[in-house]
Amino acid sequence: MLIHPALVHFPIALCFAALALEILGQALGRKEWVSAGLPLIAMTALGALAAVASGLLTPQEHKDVAPIALETHELAAFSGTGLILLTTVLRVVFRNDYTGRRPGVVLMTLALSALCFSGAGFMGGQLVFDYGAGVKMPR
Repeated sequence: MLIHPALVHFPIALCFAALALEILGQALGRKEWVSAGLPLIAMTALGALAAVASGLLTPQEHKDVAPIALETHELAAFSGTGLILLTTVLRVVFRNDYTGRRPGVVLMTLALSALCFSGAGFMGGQLVFDYGAGVKMPR
């Protein structure tokens, strides 16, 4: 049984929820919303690590289709995971001290993470629905 398809949706959803809280919290001056973003960012990072690990552990027989699409999918997933780990570190270091350029740096890394996860999800969908990756064909 492949667990990768079940895990990949969590970091995508959590990342966008965290991004919404960060943007709205800063725009509306709601510090509690910004504070609530940190646990979501941390859960996104854990979910991304689990999704990437499960993807790397997927048997090769499921990866033998569309190598360029697979590489693009992996690059987007690795990039998003690295960015969300950086975002987590930044949020822990900055805590809720949003003076100077700090809010912009966190928002930028979080938005780039969301963009990368969107790209990874899109390419993952292409791999499954266009190329049949991980799909057992009827006999």
